[in-house]
Amino acid sequence: MLVLDGGRLVDRGTHDELTARPGPYREAWLKQASRADDGDAAEAGA
Repeated sequence: MLVLDGGRLVDRGTHDELTARPGPYREAWLKQASRADDGDAAEAGA
């Protein structure tokens, strides 16, 4: 995978490599995972 930020190539690697090190890919992945967890918790409480 290639990671672009503002049109510039900032990182590259597999999903596992990109989530194992700090960077914009990992930040976006963690944010998305956090939202998914929040949704699961809301559904469980409903």
